[in-house]
Amino acid sequence: MAGPFTAYFETEHRALGGLLKRALPNHGDVDLTHFDLFRRALLQRIAIEERLFFPALVARIGQPLYRKAITKDHAGLVAICAPTPHREWVDGLWEQLEYHHAVELGAEGFATQLDDALPRSASTLLQRAAGLPPLQVPAYEEGVVLRQRIAELLEATGVSK
Repeated sequence: MAGPFTAYFETEHRALGGLLKRALPNHGDVDLTHFDLFRRALLQRIAIEERLFFPALVARIGQPLYRKAITKDHAGLVAICAPTPHREWVDGLWEQLEYHHAVELGAEGFATQLDDALPRSASTLLQRAAGLPPLQVPAYEEGVVLRQRIAELLEATGVSK
């Protein structure tokens, strides 16, 4: 029987999948409005894991399995969510998330370790996770404006020619 953290991760995974599907309409371009919702949810989830769940697990059992791999995945996911998305990047994003979730939800993965090590703390930690304020993430369109400004500067200096 799955524990509360495994259930939490599975629910979050499904929610992220639904958000990303809405960001990728069949006609090609990334829907920036829906992608912004997806990336904010993903970044919030990563913050919860890194700021709340990992420290609680480390305090209880020491360094958990997969810690470095999960944190490295988190860094890569954050990096992908920072620039203006190109369709190819976003298409590969779900594949990377699927692999990441497989590690988290594996037989000895992060969620199982949390379930095994922190059964009495689960309710409190999950309530704290739900109560964390949203991350302050700049609007995705700001990246577009920045890229346009850089292109204008390069063009003005003759570099882009």
